[in-house]
Amino acid sequence: MNATPEGVAVNGFDVVAYFADGAPREGVADHSVRYLDKDWYFATAEHAALFAANPAAYAPQANGYCSYAVSEGYAAEVDVIDGWTVIDNKPYLNWNKDVRDTFVSETDARVPKVTANSSKVLAGLLDGTTDFYPHSSDPSVDISHPQRLN
Repeated sequence: MNATPEGVAVNGFDVVAYFADGAPREGVADHSVRYLDKDWYFATAEHAALFAANPAAYAPQANGYCSYAVSEGYAAEVDVIDGWTVIDNKPYLNWNKDVRDTFVSETDARVPKVTANSSKVLAGLLDGTTDFYPHSSDPSVDISHPQRLN
């Protein structure tokens, strides 16, 4: 699962908030759940409890990497503030808002490719055979990690 170097999933953002609030929210360590060897932070104890009861329902698809990138067979960082969407009750993260909009407009073609490629891309990241693109590799992108709301 995509995480910070400290092992915090989704840049410390509350993935339940995408569903419950329809917006990104920063989580806090006081409301954390350990899942897939990562720490997941939540804005409230209620959100942490919802996640703990069914983490697979809330964990982002594509192992938390850019869904568009994974549909193409590589991995990229995500914009947890503007690059998220929920499709068929599943969360997807993308490089930025524009890539998210493209992903959403191509849902019928992209979602099956994410499902088909996720395991292969993750295995490739672990053994070094899959390319990974951080936001810092593109000077036109003004996203630094970990992300924070204003």
